[in-house]
Amino acid sequence: GCTPWNPTDKARYHAFIQDFAPSGESVLVHLAEWEMCEESRGCRYSVHTFSGIDGDHPLRYEGAHNGRHWWVGEIPNAPDSFRFVFKNTRAWEGGLGQFDRTYARTGHGSEIYALGRGDNQVYTTRP
Repeated sequence: GCTPWNPTDKARYHAFIQDFAPSGESVLVHLAEWEMCEESRGCRYSVHTFSGIDGDHPLRYEGAHNGRHWWVGEIPNAPDSFRFVFKNTRAWEGGLGQFDRTYARTGHGSEIYALGRGDNQVYTTRP
């Protein structure tokens, strides 16, 4: 026969799942484009995360600020630390240090800014 439903099994299962469920808060990422990339012509930028959370996260055009064109996107359920790099529809950003950016929630909070190509700093305000 069938084993009757046991509520303690459900509680144990829920506790087990919580160990593996993403628990981080989202991080908002702003990028200054390194080359003209017209969204109307199908060009897009994205942020690629690794070493903590793997994936590609799309960015949308945000507008012109401080003499640069900016893109923005969200990394949902981000861990407290991960590394990241950018790419557009044409190619990876390229340049020395492109894979050297590290996000850390304790120092960066939930919103970060980056300049593409040649600048691997992680900023907490728009440069």
